[in-house]
Amino acid sequence: MTTAKIISETLYNLDYRIITYVPGYGANQTFELLNEKFGNQLTISYHEEIASAVAAGAAITGTRAAVIIKTHGLLKSMNCVIDVMTSGVNSSLLFIIFDDKTGTHSDNIFDIEPIVRGAKLPTVIATPANIQQVLIDSTEKSENSELPCVIIVDADDIERTGNYSEMARKPCTKPYSRNIYKNLVTPILADYQHQVMQRKIDSLSYHDIPKPRLPQLSQLPLEWQRVTEDYIPFFEIFKTIKRDVTIGDTSLPTLFALEPYSCIDITLHMGGSIPTAIGAYLAGHTKAWAVLGDFAFLSCGIIGLQEAVNRNIPLKIVLFDNGIAGATGGQPVNTALLESLLMPYKVRTTKINLSETSQDELNIVLWVMAESVKLEILHIKV
Repeated sequence: MTTAKIISETLYNLDYRIITYVPGYGANQTFELLNEKFGNQLTISYHEEIASAVAAGAAITGTRAAVIIKTHGLLKSMNCVIDVMTSGVNSSLLFIIFDDKTGTHSDNIFDIEPIVRGAKLPTVIATPANIQQVLIDSTEKSENSELPCVIIVDADDIERTGNYSEMARKPCTKPYSRNIYKNLVTPILADYQHQVMQRKIDSLSYHDIPKPRLPQLSQLPLEWQRVTEDYIPFFEIFKTIKRDVTIGDTSLPTLFALEPYSCIDITLHMGGSIPTAIGAYLAGHTKAWAVLGDFAFLSCGIIGLQEAVNRNIPLKIVLFDNGIAGATGGQPVNTALLESLLMPYKVRTTKINLSETSQDELNIVLWVMAESVKLEILHIKV
């Protein structure tokens, strides 16, 4: 059996339900075989950071997920990957990367191993002879450690035959429950989460590490309060809307994860809320919402929106437009650029001015969004 076939058979039987993929030699052959197993229902992605965030959203919320990309693509994903190391996962998350050591199918040659080792990513070098066992062991390791695992495969081995033992399919899902100490990647938890991650890397228990006291929104630094106070009328209504999971990103609206609102459940990298919410949706959390700011949307969120459209995911997106990058010091955001990028999604977008919208009107807008079976964007001018 070829290496590509071994990978596809093993992932399928280990119940990896979410497979994301960006084309590249080695990844292509593996994905084609996996897609056959899934009845040609899998979808390609166009950017590796987005593919990684989709898989992360699924793994954090309880479904096994694998990312199939080239080594060059892993570099493009690192912003997401490092945050997933901090957040941790609930179910296994594997990055299966194909290393083009000769540069035959790539623009250049570089050594990926020092990069993944330097990032302290749990990493295994696989061969045709051991790839099945590596996948089995890495799945167990990822779920025991709550960390993603990287498997490096020589792309030239993709058509070489290796060892495969027949195995029965073993369905596996884990219940998701909100835990912002684990899954909210934010400065107020950075030190605690770093200590936890170090313990996980060293295969040590972390449960004795004292959890920091979480502040309420009113106890945040004044420069944050000055920005977040404008969002309060929205979150007073939003907290009453029934949702399965709500994803934020590295922007100030994420701070509404704190009491007394508890509106955000998971946060990864800048602009990552939309693709991470896609992953949660694919994992079965169909009332998935993404909340982000204008800078985050321009940074990476627009590519996540393309992913949602490409996959026909009826995501609910809340986009705050206050004209500044509030999380990084108030740098100006190009509002005209934001408007132009949203133009193709005009029929999916409701735009309101928060200061001119009553609480009753806002409640109706959010209720209609929540009940919609289509992708919906709420563009809020703050």
